[in-house]
Amino acid sequence: MSDSGETEVLEGLWIVRFLEPNDPTADLNGGVAVIESGKIFGGDSGYFYVGEIEPTSNAVWQMKLQITRHDQNIESVFGDVDQFSLIGSSKQIADDDQGRRRLRVELFLLNGEQGLVAELKKVAELP
Repeated sequence: MSDSGETEVLEGLWIVRFLEPNDPTADLNGGVAVIESGKIFGGDSGYFYVGEIEPTSNAVWQMKLQITRHDQNIESVFGDVDQFSLIGSSKQIADDDQGRRRLRVELFLLNGEQGLVAELKKVAELP
C-alpha cells in the first residue's frame, strides 16, 4: 500500500448500495463489505467480492475486485456470469447526518465497458 494512514481511515464495516449510473435513485442491489489493511471482503445475496484498495491522491482510492457467484439462482447486473473482475475509483463524499463516512465508487469491467456506481456507508469500526 502507498500510505497505510490513508487506508486506515477506510478500515471498518460498510453497507454497499449498487446504483444505476444514469439514475442514482435506482437501487440495483446491496450488500456489505469489510475493508482492512488495503483489502476488501464483501458480498450480497448472490455474489461475494474480494479485492484491494489503495490511495492514489487526496481522498481518492483505486480498487480492483474479483466477483464470484455463490448462488446459481442469482444473476448479476452484468448478466448470467459466474465470475468477473471490476476496477474502480472512489471518492469520499460528505459524511451523513450521523457523521458516518461515505464513499462513491465508479466501477467498470476490466475491458472498460458497462459501469455501475456503488455508494458505501461506514457503519462500524473494526475491533
